[in-house]
Amino acid sequence: MAAEIEPILRHSDRQFFHVTVADKRWRVAPSIATRASFDAVRRKVRSSIQKLRDEGYNPIFVAAFEMSGDRNLRNDYAFEPHVHILIGGVPELALKGAFQVRLPRASKGRDKPLRVVDVPTDQLGYLLGYLTKMKPQDRVQYISKGRKNRNTNRMPPAEADHWLRCMATMPIAQTIQFGGFAKPVTSRFSHLEMATIIGDLK
Repeated sequence: MAAEIEPILRHSDRQFFHVTVADKRWRVAPSIATRASFDAVRRKVRSSIQKLRDEGYNPIFVAAFEMSGDRNLRNDYAFEPHVHILIGGVPELALKGAFQVRLPRASKGRDKPLRVVDVPTDQLGYLLGYLTKMKPQDRVQYISKGRKNRNTNRMPPAEADHWLRCMATMPIAQTIQFGGFAKPVTSRFSHLEMATIIGDLK
C-alpha cells in the first residue's frame, strides 16, 4: 500500500506532519476490547478534520487506527486505542488546535495526548510503512534519571490473544482511512481484512 500512496503524497507538494492522538480516557480492558473501542477515536478524527475544513484547509491524509497495551508504573494495564495520522496541507498550529484534547484538570501536566511532528518528504515512505504496521505491542512506563519514559515490548501471549480477537474483526476500511485524495483510494484495499494482514502473527 505504501508503494501506491507515497508517490501521490510526494507529488502533492505539501508539508506533511505526523499527528498522534492517544487519550487515556479511551483505554479499555483487554477482555472487553472490540471494534467499538475505536468509536471515540474515530469521532475525534472526524470532528478535527471537519474543523480544519471549516477553517478553509483542504487536508490530504492517511489515518491508521491502532491499539497497544499500556502498562504504567503502578502496573495497571489496559489496551489503549489511538490514531496515527500522516497529514499535509495544514500548518502545525492549526493541527494542534484542531486535534487538541481537553484533559481533566487532574491529568494536566502528566499526560500528553497529542503529538505533532514534521515529516520530511524523503521520510514519507518510511512513515507510511510505520502507520500500516499491525503488531501486538506494549508500551511500558519506566523512570530513567528521574524522568518518566516508555519502552516498546512484545505483548504477552494472553493479552495478544485478546488483541488478535479484536483487530481481526476489523475491515481494512475501518483501520486505515484516507481523505483529500483526488481519486478514491480505499477501494483499492477494500478486499483486505485485518484477519489476513495479521494472520501470520497468530
